[in-house]
Amino acid sequence: MTPPTKGKFLSDRRPYISGGIAGLLFGAGVVVGLSLSPQRSGRPATGVAGIAPDKGDSSPGSQSHFARPDSLSEWELLARSSPAEAIRKFCLLGDLKSSQSRSILDIIVAARDASPEVLWDACADSGNELAMNLVASKLAIAWLSKDSQRFLRLFEKMPPGTRDMLGFAFAEGVVGGGPALIKSAGTSFESLAGSTGRTEFGSNLVTGLLETSPVNWQQSAAETIAGFETAEARQSGTRAAFRAVVNPIEMATIMVAAGLQMDAILPAFDQELTKRAIANPEFVGNWLNECPAGLVRDHAASSYSKAIHLIDPGAAGVWAQQISDPDIRKSALSFLAPVTPP
Repeated sequence: MTPPTKGKFLSDRRPYISGGIAGLLFGAGVVVGLSLSPQRSGRPATGVAGIAPDKGDSSPGSQSHFARPDSLSEWELLARSSPAEAIRKFCLLGDLKSSQSRSILDIIVAARDASPEVLWDACADSGNELAMNLVASKLAIAWLSKDSQRFLRLFEKMPPGTRDMLGFAFAEGVVGGGPALIKSAGTSFESLAGSTGRTEFGSNLVTGLLETSPVNWQQSAAETIAGFETAEARQSGTRAAFRAVVNPIEMATIMVAAGLQMDAILPAFDQELTKRAIANPEFVGNWLNECPAGLVRDHAASSYSKAIHLIDPGAAGVWAQQISDPDIRKSALSFLAPVTPP
């Protein structure tokens, strides 16, 4: 393994993971599709996108005079003339998770006069849980970057299950608005969402920063994570950041400088650094060589020495001896004692 030396950080900041907004959007669809109960409409899926062949709304008490659309162009006309009616008819589709149904919902949400309040109220009146979650997700993606406060007021009206599900969609919409919106909307979301939503939000928001801040995204991510008020969001964001970076040692240094405590980020840091060291010890050894003396380097050297102890016991011992903090050094040497050569 590469012996300890002194130097500067590597300058390569390319993301360790690929994807971004497109991946998050796909993931949101998967989360919604897998975790929510089936829709309650009893109509058979015999027409386009599961639309029943009859042309009217035969549900009890319906006063609708609009025909059931049979094509995307007809859905577009209905959405322009009555967005609320379009959403009500969307909630009656037989297969809300089909690609055709998703296209229909996109058309409705994008309609010129389709306010988020009108669409949500019409959907909520249907009592269709799957439709409600799909509509809420689309509204979050469409409106958070336009008017986050307007959407957050609507968010408060949504049931708890929908709020938690929106952790993913919220991150998608906020990231589209850039770092300024991230900072202003993040605190508001934390105060409203349940723990599930906060955890998803922290992880996906940090991952999304790869798209909005390609140059200084590591600093933006560290500052955003440090600003989270909840432990769930901080822990989730920290894990996402370490997975996303090329050099987790450099990221840890940036996080500590941004105000995060080393003890708080250590579990995620140790896990990611250990995984990288086992997969490619030479790379991690080079990164560690470039790390300045201090607490981050000591913890990194401890994690690294433990990771490579079966691959190269001699090098592991050298790295452990270089740790300046006596407690961290003692812990590392104790771990290595059974395998380190005398």
